[in-house]
Amino acid sequence: VHLYVAGEAPLRKLLEELTATLNLQAEISFLGQVSHAELMRIYQDRLVDIFVLPSVELDSENHEGVPVSLMEAMSFGIPCVSTKTGSIEELLEEKLGMTVAQKNAQELAEKIDSLIQDPVLYKKTSTLGGEILISRWTSSSSVMNLLREMKLSNAEKINLAMD
Repeated sequence: VHLYVAGEAPLRKLLEELTATLNLQAEISFLGQVSHAELMRIYQDRLVDIFVLPSVELDSENHEGVPVSLMEAMSFGIPCVSTKTGSIEELLEEKLGMTVAQKNAQELAEKIDSLIQDPVLYKKTSTLGGEILISRWTSSSSVMNLLREMKLSNAEKINLAMD
């Protein structure tokens, strides 16, 4: 297992120091800021097997929405593990079983390990994640879900689609 940490954050220097102290430089790479094009190439070339997005809610106004970064990884069939913060669970639905309580590093590690150790779970999570993404989060599925929520009649749906 190799951990790639992408992005810039205030804790990067501390994490790099901890990596050195624990002698984990061979297992952890800090990529810094990665362009969107490069990230998509990394996904396309299957250089990432699991995407992990730990997040914490700072307060009622500072939390995750539905992260596009998770959607992007899922679109390449990459299983995702994240925290039960903000709106993440709208994307990583309960049936995936891949969200954990915020600030629970042990549970997060257990979810990651379960994907590493169990190829059947890995494949199931990869497939189900893609199905969820297509059924609820593409532009066309989002429009259809919105129309269902609005409970428009079939005639009204057809008129709206033709406009």
